[in-house]
Amino acid sequence: MIHHLLWFCAVGLAVYLAVRYGVYAYLRRRAEDGILRDNGVPKPLTPLTDEALAPLQASLPVDLWRGQIMSANGGFSIDYLLILNRKKRDKKNLLVFCQGKMTVIQEGFHFLPLMEGGHVLMFNYRGVGTPGWATLKTACEDAALAHECGLRVTSHLLSGGWGPPPADQKILPEAVRRTALLGYSFGGFAAAEVASRYYVKGKVSAGVLALMSTGADMKEALIERASFVRFLFASWLLRPRLNTLATVSTPYPATKLIAHGELDQTNYPWVDEKGNPITGAGFAMSNGKRLFAAAPGVESRFFQFRGASHKDMCEKDPETVRAFFAEIFARLDA
Repeated sequence: MIHHLLWFCAVGLAVYLAVRYGVYAYLRRRAEDGILRDNGVPKPLTPLTDEALAPLQASLPVDLWRGQIMSANGGFSIDYLLILNRKKRDKKNLLVFCQGKMTVIQEGFHFLPLMEGGHVLMFNYRGVGTPGWATLKTACEDAALAHECGLRVTSHLLSGGWGPPPADQKILPEAVRRTALLGYSFGGFAAAEVASRYYVKGKVSAGVLALMSTGADMKEALIERASFVRFLFASWLLRPRLNTLATVSTPYPATKLIAHGELDQTNYPWVDEKGNPITGAGFAMSNGKRLFAAAPGVESRFFQFRGASHKDMCEKDPETVRAFFAEIFARLDA
């Protein structure tokens, strides 16, 4: 009897391990490809050259620095672009911009004319242009590295510097209050994950977490895009879990600003670079409203982009987008 019980337990354990670390590992890889890339096809990575940056520098009063941020253990690095507004040279604040999916830095340039209140740090996620590399874990690691770099940039500004910080730049306590995390689309999940590690675990009230057109819970988003997932242990497919709603519901950081397009939806009509009609992946505005409702205290505020879906808020409602960014910088200066 004991032998049969042991045999049954051994078989059960073998089946569990095979499913947990075999089948689910494969499904996780497929899920991450679907979340992070358009149809699982990576975008080509175009290097940031002087020619590519010239139109931006000619049209805006900014100084630009491009380079790489190296992880603390030297295991990986990410490309970044630091944009310092010459008209706001007296401002000692910084917005760390986590963009959507595998969006390259250049695709965020159309937001910059509306970010008039301060300075911005943009970055590329690892895996852009590299098939089968990026995961939810690496994307969140990249956002955390960019946030740390942002704190050092702000510290450098507070110390009277201008441009990238020196290698030995220490993070000043005041820099935490003057650095904001902005997450757009998938970047909202990455920004919230960084906030959960830095602000929530450290019980840090200072700083700003801003979320734009993002989802409330990655598990829900995954089920919406692949209904069969509801019959699985969907949480096993997510590493990390990426429950933005749980992060926003904490008092850390104290200031949370939420913005969403009123016409945004899970699947929305769009046109690709060649003019062909496609279906884009977004998040219904109910996500933004739930995030705002969950945010405690009176420091939070909700912005609704009128007539805008997931990607066209700058064209459809530029004034509200400008007001949203202005509020972020105003909170940093308060």
